[in-house]
Amino acid sequence: MGQCYRFICTKCKCEIEAPSGSDSGFEYATKPMRCTSCGNLFDQLIATNDGKGYKPVEHPDPCPRCGSDALEKWEHKTRICPRCGGMMKRGELLYLWD
Repeated sequence: MGQCYRFICTKCKCEIEAPSGSDSGFEYATKPMRCTSCGNLFDQLIATNDGKGYKPVEHPDPCPRCGSDALEKWEHKTRICPRCGGMMKRGELLYLWD
């Protein structure tokens, strides 16, 4: 079951919704990605489950904001703000998904 949290930057107060790391539900798996072109943080679909197991997505989607393929995995352990580079503090659990 996937989990989504609120993260708040201690420096610029930027707020984002993101998982604490790679997540999976019954039908698909995602990982948090940061666009190096526009700074957008989003969950990228990385695998789908056809009932027999997860299969990797052949062509992962680009950034939904600017369309760039210049992406890097957002490291939940370091929690670097995608806007200013400050430290993100994990807040409350927002929702669960399958």
